[in-house]
Amino acid sequence: MEKWELALSAEREAICGEALGLRIGDTILTESRGKTLRLKIEQISAYVYKEKLNFHISGKRYRKDGVLGKRDETICLRTDCDFKKSSKVQ
Repeated sequence: MEKWELALSAEREAICGEALGLRIGDTILTESRGKTLRLKIEQISAYVYKEKLNFHISGKRYRKDGVLGKRDETICLRTDCDFKKSSKVQ
């Protein structure tokens, strides 16, 4: 069961990385609560929730002085693609 979970986790990471062009160790620039922040990616994943594809990105934030900090940040990206509607066969 543990090997199966590891394989699924690796596949989710690969899907997210391919779709977004990201990988572990990359630094991204985003906005949170109206402020710009840089994040060093430590974990990425893709999953389906309520028939929509979602991407989960998490990692350490950089401090204002540019040094990698200790605080973790998580970003969730949700798609407009509705699998329930698009999977119907006509």
